[in-house]
Amino acid sequence: MRTRVSNHGFTLVELIAVIVVLAILAGVALPKVLDIGDDAKESAADGTIAALQTALHQHYVNNRATDAPSDEWVTTTADIAITLQYDELPGGLAVNADTLVDQYGATWDFTPETASDSARLTYASGPNDANNANNGSGNGGSFAN
Repeated sequence: MRTRVSNHGFTLVELIAVIVVLAILAGVALPKVLDIGDDAKESAADGTIAALQTALHQHYVNNRATDAPSDEWVTTTADIAITLQYDELPGGLAVNADTLVDQYGATWDFTPETASDSARLTYASGPNDANNANNGSGNGGSFAN
C-alpha cells in the first residue's frame, strides 16, 4: 500500500522570502512613523501660537471698540495672559523677558500693542532652524495679523 504525501504547507524558502519582504517594508515604514511625533509637536506649537495671535488681535479690536485706556493694552509679555479666557497661558508656554518660548522650544518675539496695531508674536528662532532653512518646514513663519 502506498501512502500519499500531502504538499499543502509552505516551504522554508517561501517563509524566509516573506520574512525578508516584511523586514524591508518595516525598515522603510518605521522611520516615517517614528518621525510623526516631531511633526505633531511642531503643529501643536504652531496652533497654540496662532490661537494666541487671534486672542491678541481680538483684544485689540475690543480695546478700539470701547476706547480702552492705554493701561489696558497688551504692552508686555506678562499681559498676554489677560487676553485668554482663564488669564493664564496654555501649558508648555513660558515667558522669558520679551520673548515667548513654546512647547517645542521655538522662541517668539513680542511686539506690544499700539493705537494702530495689535500686539503680535513673531518667530525668532527654534530648535531645528538648520533643518527648517534647508527644507522650508517648521515654525519659520510669523503669525502676525
